[in-house]
Amino acid sequence: MASIRSNKNKGANLQKWVCEQLARVGGFVFDNQDDESLIASRRMGQNGTDVILRGKAKEVFPFSFECMSGESFELVKKIEQAKKNQEKDRDWVVVHRRKKWGNPIVMMDWKTFESLLDKK
Repeated sequence: MASIRSNKNKGANLQKWVCEQLARVGGFVFDNQDDESLIASRRMGQNGTDVILRGKAKEVFPFSFECMSGESFELVKKIEQAKKNQEKDRDWVVVHRRKKWGNPIVMMDWKTFESLLDKK
C-alpha cells in the first residue's frame, strides 16, 4: 500500500504536469516558483482548484482543474470536489492519471464537452 506522502507526491507531480501542458498549449511560461506566474500548481493541503490560472491563461482556459494520480479512484468523490472548488463562470475538469493507463484522462460535464465541439 502506498504511503500518504507517496500519494501526495504523485498528485503534486500530476498537477505540475498539467500546468506544463497548459503552458505549452497556450504558449505561456510555467514557473511554479514565480508567485505572479500565469499558471501555477497549488500547494498540497491548500483549498481551491489544483491549477491556478491568472490573467490571459484564465481567459484561454475557462476551466477549474482538479488532479488525481493513483491506482484507485473515487469518481463521485472527485467530481464533487471539483464542483465544490469550481470557480465562478468556469467549467470543472478532473484529470486522473493511473500508471497502467499511460496518458492521463480528462473528465468533464457533457455540456462542457459539447461547447468545445461547437467552437470547432
